[in-house]
Amino acid sequence: MEGSARGCLVICVAPRVNDAEVQQFLQSAVAGGTALVERRFRDAISAGEIASDFPVVARATQVTDFARGLTMRAQIGTPRKTLLRDADEAADLVLLPRR
Repeated sequence: MEGSARGCLVICVAPRVNDAEVQQFLQSAVAGGTALVERRFRDAISAGEIASDFPVVARATQVTDFARGLTMRAQIGTPRKTLLRDADEAADLVLLPRR
């Protein structure tokens, strides 16, 4: 729609609203997304796909932060091929073993 904000409502528009209820919704949405990633990592640990000492909470936060960054870059026209390459590289970074 011409003249309206582009992109995801949660990422791009709602944070600009000065309303406590909207801010609480956003905090819950972000926490829920991070919790889903944490659960997937814990499932992968249980399945032996990643090490048992994997830093689940830190890496889940990094994954969701990176996803928001990709969203913003997509909105400004970054080519899909570039975004996919960067997502693959980020996955490698997130899953690197701890030193």
